[in-house]
Amino acid sequence: MPAVQTRDFGVMDLSPQAFLSFPNGIPGFDREHSFVLIELPAMAPAVVLQSTETAELSFLAIPVSVVDAGYQIGMTPEDLRALRLDETQQPSEGRQVRLLAIVSTAEGELLTVNLLAPIVVHLETRVAVQAVRSDAKYSHCHPLRMSAGDSSCS
Repeated sequence: MPAVQTRDFGVMDLSPQAFLSFPNGIPGFDREHSFVLIELPAMAPAVVLQSTETAELSFLAIPVSVVDAGYQIGMTPEDLRALRLDETQQPSEGRQVRLLAIVSTAEGELLTVNLLAPIVVHLETRVAVQAVRSDAKYSHCHPLRMSAGDSSCS
């Protein structure tokens, strides 16, 4: 099994199925093309998206379906091409792709997820993109938990 240096877990031996290739990088991290998905039972359903090139770079993510069971995929033709999927239709979550939402914090430490640009993993090829939607149907800072007075993030 290939070993990967991680920010939070030290060196880990991971299955080849954990490796993901991002042909275009991730927005803001365009030079990062190789990541692994670290799935630990104690963290479920959360996963860690860890760069294999930069040990200090990792993202916490959760399945989009955990946040919004009715989420509608809205990938651009460019993103569909990058994943080598049919450009005329949206892929099927669970059958063709896996959708992950990156977790972040906003003002006041409110946990949010990015539903505007989920990570889309082609299950067969292990190629992935951060698919930025061309519409405004979802937010980049969808709250995970609302507390009194919290209604949005900046």
